[in-house]
Parts: sequence; structure tokens; C-alpha cells
Amino acid sequence: MTDFDIKLLSCEDGSWDAFQADWRAQCDEVGEIFDEYAPDALSIIEGIATGTTPKLGGTNTTRVGALWDAETKRFYAACILNRAMLPNTPGYTLRVRQLIVSPLLDYGVGPVQMYPDVVIGVMMGIVHLSSNVLSANNIHFHLRSPEDMTFFRAFGVALGDSKVFASVQARGAWLYVEKVAAVGTAQLEETK
Repeated sequence: MTDFDIKLLSCEDGSWDAFQADWRAQCDEVGEIFDEYAPDALSIIEGIATGTTPKLGGTNTTRVGALWDAETKRFYAACILNRAMLPNTPGYTLRVRQLIVSPLLDYGVGPVQMYPDVVIGVMMGIVHLSSNVLSANNIHFHLRSPEDMTFFRAFGVALGDSKVFASVQARGAWLYVEKVAAVGTAQLEETK
């Protein structure tokens, strides 16, 4: 198993530049042009990482997360993380959008067995972030494809049965995860 960690990318600490350099190198390895690789998702991700995208008001926080493998020194996925107060949910919800995998995985150059490890690494990294830096009671993962839906649903069932989370549900193209702490928070709010 690899040594994955979700890094929050920004220009200030140089992590955005490191991410771009790695994905440019990966694009070169697969014969792709970085500026033409996933331009829709990467342009949004770049705007958030560089601070050129307008910020949402209130207590919303939007960041870019990227899955880093300390063993290979590569980034294998990136996504937008939006923490917000949503209606009908206790506390904050961390939404995961625009999840994209690296050029090596996207073009099948990386080992096929690595893809599930990357998806699990992203999920576990997001859960970790929701417990500290982007504290949230709920996590909503937006799924990329029907294959992801199947994988995330199976993973969700395993998580739901593990008693680690209060609730794990697939809703359309979303996986809704409610943390155990969120149930306690909701019960406290109902008694007030």
C-alpha cells in the first residue's frame, strides 16, 4: 500500500507549482499536453489554488486538495473541496467536486490495481481533513463515472457497516457520509 496524503494546494507555499510540475511531467510521459489535459476541471482548480476565482461569501471555504504519494513523490488525484453550511444538515458539510485522476492513471500507464488505492486514499484523506483543517460533520462526494458509483457505493456499504460513520448513502451521483459526531450534534440541536 502506498503512503498517500491529501495536500491542500496554494501558490503561497509552492505546492501548486509542485503539483503543476508533476502533472506536466506525467503528461509528457503519456504524450499529452498539460495545457490541454482536463482543461475544464483544471482551470477551475487552478483558479481556486491561485486565488483568482472569486471567493464565496459567509463561512464557506473552498480549497484544492491533491493526493500525494510520499513513496513515488507524485500527485495522483486532485479535487475541489468546499466546506459550507447546507440546509437540512447538522454543522458543516465538506463537498468534494471535480475529482480528477492524474495523467498516468487516466491513460492507463500506472498500474490498474493502483486506481482503487487512489480512490480509497482520496476518501480517507478527505475524512481526515474533515476532522481537522476543514472540520465538517458531513462529507458529500460527487462521483465521476458509473464505475466510481459502483465502487463508492460498495465502499459506502462497508463504511456504513463499520460503525465509523452514522450514515453512508448513495444519492444519484453523490455519496453522502454523515459522521457519528454529526448525529450527536443533531440530537443536541433538537433538544434546544
